[in-house]
Amino acid sequence: GEEEGGEEEEPQEPEEPVPTVLSGEEEEEVLFRCDVKLYKFVKEAKKEGEEGEAKMKWEEKAQGFVHVNKHKETNKGRIVVRMKGVLRILLNTPILPSTKFIAQGKNSVAFTGVNDEAFDAEGKAIAGVAPIAQYRLNLGSTDGQKGFIDAVGQAN
Repeated sequence: GEEEGGEEEEPQEPEEPVPTVLSGEEEEEVLFRCDVKLYKFVKEAKKEGEEGEAKMKWEEKAQGFVHVNKHKETNKGRIVVRMKGVLRILLNTPILPSTKFIAQGKNSVAFTGVNDEAFDAEGKAIAGVAPIAQYRLNLGSTDGQKGFIDAVGQAN
């Protein structure tokens, strides 16, 4: 059969440039990335008439992905957890030399970080809310758990 001749059309330039979305992580090296479930250790709501201290429990905050980042110039490390799809930051906490990362089970790691609910939109502390909180990441596998612990060691 005959091949249809004709010239390939030149790709058309978009009329408006597509805006570049900056994540705030441009100056950082990503040492580790993994899909995760983020949990926070919170007080359980008391039942009507219940007395004594409120019990604590692990509450799932969201599913997303974690980055362990190290700044290219300052060498400071941080953990960033973002929600899948919308990329909203769920956790943004520095990795300090004093931070302990504790393996739990075969695929989770617990640690203390900056409380995501302790500061308002301007970054001012909210009275009566603890500035730090206990978090747990479920990394889905033993390899994920080990990779995360290795990366926070490098970022420290």
